[in-house]
Amino acid sequence: MRNIVIVIPVLTILSFLPAAVTAQQFISNMMTNLPLDLKSGQPLYVTIKAEPSMSSEQIHAVKDALMSTNSFIKDGKIFYEGWQGALKATKHDTKFYIPTNLKIIDSNNNQVKVTIILTSSKSDLGYSGYTTFIENHKVMKDSRIIIYQADKLSRENLVAITRHEFGHAIGLGHSTLYGDLMYPDINIKSAFISECDVKALIALYDGKGLSQVICEK
Repeated sequence: MRNIVIVIPVLTILSFLPAAVTAQQFISNMMTNLPLDLKSGQPLYVTIKAEPSMSSEQIHAVKDALMSTNSFIKDGKIFYEGWQGALKATKHDTKFYIPTNLKIIDSNNNQVKVTIILTSSKSDLGYSGYTTFIENHKVMKDSRIIIYQADKLSRENLVAITRHEFGHAIGLGHSTLYGDLMYPDINIKSAFISECDVKALIALYDGKGLSQVICEK
């Protein structure tokens, strides 16, 4: 997948991080981008904007990808079903504050940092999901996720795409390990948040932005 960086006024950068759903592979290198700009202890406020064609089940699927605290062990490694559980597991003092408390709120609240848009429209570039963020002074001010043709996605696909794109929205880039959640093409069967994803997030928020994190397979 290609990353496009566009410079816009006031030294603000709009970065594009797309994802597609295909059959795929798992990595050892994880790229990071920039941390979200949050004050210590501040909740990460997220809003979901869904077109009328979206069902309550589809909206709940997106919420589960964010708010689930369920985890499981496979091959001796921990995987998380939702970002709330993964973020709670960071438990590190870092240079930038890692959000550990997600809250889904109304879109009219000016504290929203991540906006998730569920649309029935089809991406002109063939993407299933697309994340953009506004950067200023080497931090992300806010992020926006678009999930295309969300009304046609199975629950499993919608959850997987949401997990992947939310990883971008909080600062993760792409993984080179086939099968990892942050691999450019999402493997639906293995699209859970990995220890590598958590390790990369900790490194990013500890000041190692725009870097590459090595994880053991």
